[in-house]
Amino acid sequence: MRKDGVRNLLLTRGDRFQARLTQITLQHLRLTVAEEELPRIAFVTVPAGKALVALPIGKRSSLVLGGIEIQAGEIATLLSGQQAHMRIDRPCRWAVVLMPSQDLFEYVGALREGGFEPLPAARQRPAPVIIRNLRHLLVAVVRFARGRPQLLINCDAAHGLEQQLLDALCVCLSTEPIETETPAAFRNRSVVVRFEKSLEADPLIRIDEISATLGVSDRMLRACSMTHLGVVPSKYIRLRRMQLIRQLLRSEDPTTASIPEVAQRYGFKDFGRFARVYHSLYGEAPIGRGGH
Repeated sequence: MRKDGVRNLLLTRGDRFQARLTQITLQHLRLTVAEEELPRIAFVTVPAGKALVALPIGKRSSLVLGGIEIQAGEIATLLSGQQAHMRIDRPCRWAVVLMPSQDLFEYVGALREGGFEPLPAARQRPAPVIIRNLRHLLVAVVRFARGRPQLLINCDAAHGLEQQLLDALCVCLSTEPIETETPAAFRNRSVVVRFEKSLEADPLIRIDEISATLGVSDRMLRACSMTHLGVVPSKYIRLRRMQLIRQLLRSEDPTTASIPEVAQRYGFKDFGRFARVYHSLYGEAPIGRGGH
């Protein structure tokens, strides 16, 4: 999912991971539809020149994008270059559409009186019949892709479906937002984005070091983390380190260090506790490809 701007994907609860992902690339739109069973957090950077449109498509589904909860019947956007965490806290069926920013501005501007002013992040709740039409189109495109992919190879059919999707998206986005990102919310999102980047640069960095680097209090970091990530900073750090260990142990190039040494390298001094947490997350004992 790197093409969609997903830089990291992190499970937050241990169980058997089950998901179904369908991705369709048309001439102007790139569509991703997923059904997921476990809570997880994704860190997303919207590709340059693109706009990201996200919506739950299951009746009981919801997702959190940039700290804004999106319920069934709602739609949210992020613009080119923006970074945010997208998480689900329970089983969810969702869709993300990437489209050229300029197309979005022109189409929606033509539908809105007074034009269209791009917002940092926005949540909208179109009329039920409008959002229902968009969901039905998304489901229909996925059904074609899974069952009759030859229809999408036909240029005329693909163009027709894409145009219907584009029209439905822009009609939904032409409604007035019910929530937009305030300056304070933007600062909070920036804190969590910089928190993520600090962990990318140094997985072993301590929370007090992160707070000092970001120029925020531990309390502020905790509040931002709960809003955007759904967990406290210490748990998020622990989960990311566990993810790095798992990737290392499953690498094609096996580490020459023993598993306890790898665990200790990433801050887990009690190997017995590490092994229990690892098993609870991934349903298996920590075993490297090299047999360590």
